[in-house]
Amino acid sequence: MRKYRFVILAGLLVLLVLSFVYRQESQSNTPTIPEKGYQAPLFQLEDLNGKTYDLSSLKGKIVFINFWATWCPPCRAETPDLVQLHGKYKDQVVFLGINATKVDDPDQVQKFVEQYKVNYPVLLDPSGKVVNQYRVHSYPTSYIIDSQGVIVYKKTGVIPPSEFEKMIEPLIKK
Repeated sequence: MRKYRFVILAGLLVLLVLSFVYRQESQSNTPTIPEKGYQAPLFQLEDLNGKTYDLSSLKGKIVFINFWATWCPPCRAETPDLVQLHGKYKDQVVFLGINATKVDDPDQVQKFVEQYKVNYPVLLDPSGKVVNQYRVHSYPTSYIIDSQGVIVYKKTGVIPPSEFEKMIEPLIKK
């Protein structure tokens, strides 16, 4: 008899936990997955000056995230365009460059930023946690996140300025 009570209590406990988890997930309208149509995974990273950036504090704004590394030839090719785009859209879009610091040379990051005159925040990901959260497997990889925190665009590889503008313009006009 005791054995059955234990099994019943254990079963009820499992149901209770599953119910709680389901309720927590259903409270968010959109699940968090690093893919188009899903909530962007939240993170906190520091920039080169030690200032902390928290993605959750940028809700209500359009955010462009670019994952890159100093040793990446396509990243080098793309950076001048991103600098120009930031100059054009800086009042409407928050640009964040996330350096794959775990697989990069931290000493080279500052030199890269100076050489390419990067005019937007460059965040460091020394543990690789955010790279893993966003399932970045090659560089560059870029995301555009709308004002509700939902990913509306994901691109692996260089993003041409015309493609960026095609994705950003409708979001700005909302």
